[in-house]
Amino acid sequence: MALGCLCWLASGPVQAGVGDPVYLAEQDTPGVVELYQLNVKSGVVTKLNGELVLGGEVDSFQSDPKGKTLVYLADQDTNGTDELFWVDPKTGADIKVNATLVDGGEVEEFQVGPKGRSVFYIADQDTQGDEELYRADLKSGVVTKLNGTLDTGGDVDSFQVGPKGKSAFYIADQDTNGIDELYRVELKTGAVTKLNDPLAVNGNVDSFEIDPKGTSVVYLADQDTNGTDELYRVDLKTGAVTKVNLALPGASGVEEFGILGNL
Repeated sequence: MALGCLCWLASGPVQAGVGDPVYLAEQDTPGVVELYQLNVKSGVVTKLNGELVLGGEVDSFQSDPKGKTLVYLADQDTNGTDELFWVDPKTGADIKVNATLVDGGEVEEFQVGPKGRSVFYIADQDTQGDEELYRADLKSGVVTKLNGTLDTGGDVDSFQVGPKGKSAFYIADQDTNGIDELYRVELKTGAVTKLNDPLAVNGNVDSFEIDPKGTSVVYLADQDTNGTDELYRVDLKTGAVTKVNLALPGASGVEEFGILGNL
C-alpha cells in the first residue's frame, strides 16, 4: 500500500482525527472499491465500510466540517441499490442512515449537516421514481421527509443545507410538474416556503447558492423571460426578491455565478 509511511490494517475501530486522510480504493479486492482511513498519529489503516454484497462497492463519502461524522454511499446490502451508512466513531460499526426503501428505490445524493448530527439525502424512498428530500437524525435514527407534497410526477432535483443547520433549501417541481422552483424548509417546524417570484410561462429555477451567513439565497432562473436566465437574490428575513444583473442585450443571459465567500 503506497501511502508514504509504515502502515498496517487495523483489526478493530481506530479513533479518527481531524486531518486524517480518508480514501476510496480497490485495496483488498481488485474491482471492489472500499473506504479506508489512515490514522496519521498511529500509522494504522482501517477499512471503514461494512461487508459488501457481491458486486457492491462504495461510491462516495462525506464528513462534517469538524471531522466527527463520516457517512458513505454504497450498494452494501443489495447490489445496484445505493444506500447511506454512518461509521460510528466509538465502535467502528456501520449503521444504515436511510429508512427502508421501496422496491427499486435508492439514495441519489446526500449532505452531512454542518454540526454532524444529521444527514440529508434525496431518494425515491417512499414511491419508486419519486425523488424526495429527507433528514436522518443520527442520534435518534428518526427519518423525516422535508419537502412539501409533490405534484404528480414531481421530484426534488437538488438541495443544500443552510450554514447554520436550521433550514434546508431545494429545487423541485413541487407545485407544477415540469416547473422547477426554489423552496426553503424550516427544520424545527417543517414549514415550507417558496422563495422565487412567479415565473414566466415555462420558466424554471436552474440553480442556487446560499450566502455564507445564511441571510440570503441567490438563484439563476428564466423568471422574467422564458429562455433567458437571469440572477436573483432573495432576502431570507423579508422574502423580498431583487434582480442582481443589469438589463441584458438581446437574448443573452447569465451563464455562471457565485457568492464571495463560497468560491
